[in-house]
Amino acid sequence: MNTTNVDSSNYDLLDQEAKYNRERDYLYTAIPGIDNAKEPQIVEAKDMTEVIFKKEWVNNNHTCLIKGAINHWPAMKNWRDKEYWLKTSNRKEVTLYRNNGHELDEKYLKGHLRINFHEAINRLYDNVDYAVYLPANIPEAFKDIAGFHFLPSPPKPNNYEPITLLIQRRTFTTWHAHPYDEFLLSQVMGSKKVILFPPNIPEDKNYVCDFLRDELYLEGKSLNKKLNYNPIIAELKEGDALYIPPYWHHAVHTLGAGINFSVIYRWGSPLHKMGNFNSRFVIDNYKDLLWPVNKYTPIVPLIAGSCFTSYIFKRMTGQISGQYI
Repeated sequence: MNTTNVDSSNYDLLDQEAKYNRERDYLYTAIPGIDNAKEPQIVEAKDMTEVIFKKEWVNNNHTCLIKGAINHWPAMKNWRDKEYWLKTSNRKEVTLYRNNGHELDEKYLKGHLRINFHEAINRLYDNVDYAVYLPANIPEAFKDIAGFHFLPSPPKPNNYEPITLLIQRRTFTTWHAHPYDEFLLSQVMGSKKVILFPPNIPEDKNYVCDFLRDELYLEGKSLNKKLNYNPIIAELKEGDALYIPPYWHHAVHTLGAGINFSVIYRWGSPLHKMGNFNSRFVIDNYKDLLWPVNKYTPIVPLIAGSCFTSYIFKRMTGQISGQYI
């Protein structure tokens, strides 16, 4: 067979696709209990109120999928149009990652480009790069984000920006958890799956966190298969929002090969979530605040006391239930 005229780029594409599919599958197979994973509890946006969202989900640190949560956003229509982005946004410099959203910088930064946003949009719509992972802050587009009727006045987040636009194609984010602040992952265009498990891990928390942070599962390794992490698999379709509470480990991947737009919407966690001293995550957070000595060290006892008081008060008054995790 004469192979002198075969386009080697076809082989490169096949190699990238095979690698992506293999590593995406490892996101699942690493987690004990994944074969019996459940779907999240689903609430229709029309049935979600501020009181219900706070009392049943946020206060108890439980995830839920809210169907149709952002159907009213102008972004649902406007963001589909390439010309909209070129007209609305400026030419600010952004980082285009042509890789997955890794926890390890040496993988995350591999092959990244520092280019202006218009060039990034052109590359995206022209399908220049097999993989696209572009977290961006584009204030001009944020006017198309119309908030949530069940979250009318959220407090500012403590550790993150309130809003991040996430643009993807054929990429995933590796396993990670947010120590504080509340997250709503809102799907504007395309669809994706989110794999989660709650923070009441049935084995050593530090071992699990180190295993996931070091991305050992991308080598085909897994956690203890004899255990059950009670994982949940959520599929986000256009218009949906997934509530991701603090300390819940999660991994996310796009579905299909099309353009994928989502919004990460964040706000500050209520005090009682840093007052549950049954949680190893909470205890380790305070250890990090205490040592090495920093500007927060002198006030850590005051913070811990206030948060613990809030936790006990909400327990006693029924604002959080026995199902708190």
